[in-house]
Amino acid sequence: MELNKQDLELAGALRRLLKNRFLLRSKNEKWFQVIVDLRSEIQKSLKSFAAELEINETLGVAFVKESSAEIEDALEYQLGRKKNLSSMGSLLVFHLRSARLKFFTDPGKLEAPLITLSEIREFLQNFNVAKIDSQFERNFRRAVEELCEFEIFFETKSGSDIFEISPLCDLLLPADSIQFFGKKAQDYFNQEGSSNA
Repeated sequence: MELNKQDLELAGALRRLLKNRFLLRSKNEKWFQVIVDLRSEIQKSLKSFAAELEINETLGVAFVKESSAEIEDALEYQLGRKKNLSSMGSLLVFHLRSARLKFFTDPGKLEAPLITLSEIREFLQNFNVAKIDSQFERNFRRAVEELCEFEIFFETKSGSDIFEISPLCDLLLPADSIQFFGKKAQDYFNQEGSSNA
């Protein structure tokens, strides 16, 4: 079977969208543009999965979402694998989202929302419920690794310990949910700390 250029691009776009939950323009400009250009063809292909293409050009994020909750209930089989973050990873998403919001409110001299590994450690240390330092360090490293894997943030240069906060934070935690989530996280870690005491 021979495919023309558009067929190959369509296949490549669909594979990328189905493999990863999100595709970021900043990490893959070529394929993001292919998705934008072929959005109607991609949507036709996704229809057979009872799924829809969502492109947020402002944030530079493309992803596949379920058509509706009713269809999901009827199918009794979810689209893709749900990925659960650790409690420290979830807390870190909250912090990154807050930092990203602060950057766009007052960017200063920075060109992108950045955060250092030491700032992340310092923030998470405030919620440390581990009895020994090595346990905190393991949980801290795991949270950083899982958020890098999901492209919620990424190191600007290997070994730099400086990370750019991805626009995925905006999708995962809308601005109007930040305060509510922050309170829930604080309550959760207060409860964890008292149960470990």
